[in-house]
Amino acid sequence: MGGPAGRMPYGGGGCGCFGLIALVVLLIIIFMFAMPISMCSGPSYASYSSESSVEVPRNTVEREPLPLSAAEQTQLYVDADGSWIADPSTLEAGLREFWQETGVYPFLYIAPNGSLTSGAACHEVAANIYDQLFSDSAHMVLVFCDDGYGGFTYGYEVGSQAQTVMDDSAIQTLVAYLERYYATAPTESQMFADAFTSTAKTIMHVEQPFYVQMMPLFIVAVVAVAIIAVVYTIRKKNAERDAHVREVLEQPLEKFSDQEVEDLEEKYKDKL
Repeated sequence: MGGPAGRMPYGGGGCGCFGLIALVVLLIIIFMFAMPISMCSGPSYASYSSESSVEVPRNTVEREPLPLSAAEQTQLYVDADGSWIADPSTLEAGLREFWQETGVYPFLYIAPNGSLTSGAACHEVAANIYDQLFSDSAHMVLVFCDDGYGGFTYGYEVGSQAQTVMDDSAIQTLVAYLERYYATAPTESQMFADAFTSTAKTIMHVEQPFYVQMMPLFIVAVVAVAIIAVVYTIRKKNAERDAHVREVLEQPLEKFSDQEVEDLEEKYKDKL
């Protein structure tokens, strides 16, 4: 049976309070723009070693999940090696959670250890599996092969409809989680389950850059500074006016004519 067209193959290797708050706002602005902003994931690789350190890329892509009806519900995995999946229910629960979050139906093929030694070979197997087993375009096939030396090789095939969710950066996220749990998960079943569920949570949630997260605080700080500036200006003008009134009232009345005294009394009687 021929697979759907358009699939995505992969395989390869002032002063005072006012001044203080102004200083705080200035420091916030400097800190915001000095922070490194990582928006792009690194290159993809065809194999990983448990000794390598791979950071899971930050997701900045808005993705819409496919309808759950887009893919036919089929088997979820094959352990061709026969020694990897001791707890099928745990693995299947993780794969189904991935499907429910993304709408992409996953299929995991675990090749016999050491049988596939390159990303290209893994991709070829993934493409053949897709052609033979699936007629819709909402599946993703991941081929995994342990090299027997603390690392693994992988390849994948993604249906054209599934590509809207499982793009290059999403695949890189999945492989990064595989590498992380390859070294830390208590069992192989848990390793694959956690890798798929963590991938779904990451790629379906947009992580805003640091400066966007800090924007509400920045706005509040600017408003606070503006309010303090207005209050400071009003109080300063009031203080200057009161000082002028006191200065005038403290002048001896003999210095003014009768008419001037009456005018001053009329002008400042409300302030006495």
